[in-house]
Amino acid sequence: MEFDKKGILGRAKAAQQSTVVMDEGLRAYMLKVYNYMATGILLTGIVALLTFKMSVVTNEAGSIVGLTQMGNAIYMSGLKWLVMLAPLSRISNHRIWSQSASRL
Repeated sequence: MEFDKKGILGRAKAAQQSTVVMDEGLRAYMLKVYNYMATGILLTGIVALLTFKMSVVTNEAGSIVGLTQMGNAIYMSGLKWLVMLAPLSRISNHRIWSQSASRL
C-alpha cells in the first residue's frame, strides 16, 4: 500500500476552502446581528434623550429646575411603574408564547 500524498493534500485544501466559505457566511450573519443590536441601542438612546428633554426643565448650567406636564405624569404618578415594568412583561409574554404546546 503506497502513501498518496496528493490525495491528503487535496482533501486538506478542499476542507480549508469549505471552512473559509462557512466562516464568510458566519461573519455576514454576525455582522447583521451586531448591526441590528447597535440600531436597537441607538434607538433606545434617542428615545431616552427625547423623553428626558420633554420631561424636565433645566437652567443654563444644566441643572434640573422642574418638571413639565409630561414629567409630572411620568415621574410623579403611578405611570412610572408601568413605564419601568413594561419591558419585563414584554419579555415574559414572549417566553410564554414562544414555547411549544408540549413544553407547557
